[in-house]
Parts: sequence; C-alpha cells; structure tokens
Amino acid sequence: LIPSSNHKPVIDIIPSGNPKIIKVDSTLNFLVRATDADANDPLQLFINGATNRSYTFQNVQDSFRTISSPFTYTPSCDEWANGSFTV
Repeated sequence: LIPSSNHKPVIDIIPSGNPKIIKVDSTLNFLVRATDADANDPLQLFINGATNRSYTFQNVQDSFRTISSPFTYTPSCDEWANGSFTV
C-alpha cells in the first residue's frame, strides 16, 4: 500500500480573531483565503445556506493552490430584530 499524500485545504480569515463583533450600521470586513499544498486540487469558496442579509461575498471556484474573496457586512436594525447570529 502507498499512503495517500493528499493534504487538507487550510482556510484563513484575515485579519484573524474570532468572534467578530460589530454594531448595527457598522461594517465588518475580512478576507477569506483558502490554500492547498496539492497543486492539482481545485478549490472553491462559497456561502452555504445564504440568506438575504446585507453582505457581499463573491463565490470563487475552479482555482488552484490559493484563492480568496472579501466578505463585507453592514447589519441593519431590521436584520437584528431577532437577536444575534453567527457569521
């Protein structure tokens, strides 16, 4: 048997640090970056279960080695009427 040499992708949030805390009508910005040590493994970044919240994030797919996409979110009072949620 030959052991697999496949590496798991690594996802980073830049700047790092969690949780991200923001006030209503303030903007949260960070970069989502994924890297894979395996040069031929395709990478994708996308939002799973996206809602109609006031964020921007461009899905990225079919890229190799390193991909990134900025995430920007400015919450309004209407969105927060039911409490807090995880971004």
